[in-house]
This record gives sequence, C-alpha cells and structure tokens, in this order.
Amino acid sequence: MTVLSTHVALLAPVPLEHLQSAVDVCAKEGKVAFGSRAFEALDRLRTEAGDAPCDVLIYASDGKASGPPKVTWRARYERFVEAKVGRHPEGMKYRPPTTANYSGDNHGHWYIFWEVSDLWELSDSDQIEISKLNAISSKKKLAKTFIPIGPIIVQAFD
Repeated sequence: MTVLSTHVALLAPVPLEHLQSAVDVCAKEGKVAFGSRAFEALDRLRTEAGDAPCDVLIYASDGKASGPPKVTWRARYERFVEAKVGRHPEGMKYRPPTTANYSGDNHGHWYIFWEVSDLWELSDSDQIEISKLNAISSKKKLAKTFIPIGPIIVQAFD
C-alpha cells in the first residue's frame, strides 16, 4: 500500500473488534464505513484535502496494547456520507458486522459515516507513535500520552 500525496491525513480511533471485522467487508465491497458524530472534523478534512483521497491513520481503541499510543492500522479515506436516521444510507452493506452487536450503533447514534478503502493492519515495525504526528489545528506534535477520542486532522506522515 502506498502513502497518498495529500498534505493531510485523518487520525481516528476505531474499536479493534470493528477493525478486525471490517477487513472482510472492505475486501468484498471495496470499502467499509465507520460511524462518527464529528461532522466538523470531516468537513474540514474535505476542505483541506479537496476531492483527493488521503491517508487514514487508525488508533485501535479498546485494544490491549502497552507502551505509548500508536497508529496500528491504515486505510485510504474516500469520503463521508450523511446518516439517514443515524444509519448508513446503504444499511449494513459497508458496516463492520460487529457493529450489529451494539444497540444504537446502526440505529440512530451517528451523524455521518466515513468510508475507507485499502484497510490494513500495520506490522510492528511500521506502527507510528501518535506523538510523532502534528495536529493541523495547532501545528504541534501530539503529546506522548495523547489518545484520540474522535477523528482529527494531522499532517500527512510518510
């Protein structure tokens, strides 16, 4: 997988179980959709990146990792779509199957869904410490203990 040339990337947390179940959906459908309430962040990403796809750096939340927080998954950001009554407009077609285990996850909770392609888990040697990333909003490196609780825009990372 190659790094895209845009100057920004999306850093987002996704529960590990959803990432693991999303791999098959992404392979079968060509993309997978994750829910969010952070319309402003994703709208700003659209402004910053234009119509160009960009990298998504994913922190596997709810994982049992030790040490500093790291990006352990990557994907290619394609777009976001507005939810319809909190659900993806195409139902469960692009959603990780594990999201069906949580009431509300596909029934009214989300405002938008961000869609990605080329989802893959990074090898140990390719993982990125979150503290090495620069937030676009402040132009400063993120703190060593920073754990994303929602999507934020960061400077693209090679």
